[in-house]
Amino acid sequence: MDFVNKFVDSLELNDELKCFAKVLLRTQDDCKEFYIKYLGNNHYIIDDLLDYRKSKIDISDMSFDKFTEMCDNIGMKKAFEKAFLYYFSTQAIELIEYMILAGKTSLEEIYSLFVRNPDENVIKNVL
Repeated sequence: MDFVNKFVDSLELNDELKCFAKVLLRTQDDCKEFYIKYLGNNHYIIDDLLDYRKSKIDISDMSFDKFTEMCDNIGMKKAFEKAFLYYFSTQAIELIEYMILAGKTSLEEIYSLFVRNPDENVIKNVL
């Protein structure tokens, strides 16, 4: 088992939070930064993870063009997780794809709403 998986397992999270943590903490450096600067700052670990997510979004260089290129090249699930730093289940991605195909939303709208308010749930915006 690699360092990241061992670190995430050591946090003793439920399955949903564990998936979220694995989206955020992808490298050994991510784990170290989270441990040193964020872990234990709040009463609940979810708040520590959300604070870390906010800091990563603040320094992100994700553009709409890069986002759409990732959707085409690595698939929507990986692209959404990388761009929005949030875990998306297979069912959530299927719903997003359906809503796009049905003309109820678009990648541009999803991305624009996220840029305006990164704390808003992407799935909520799609619905």
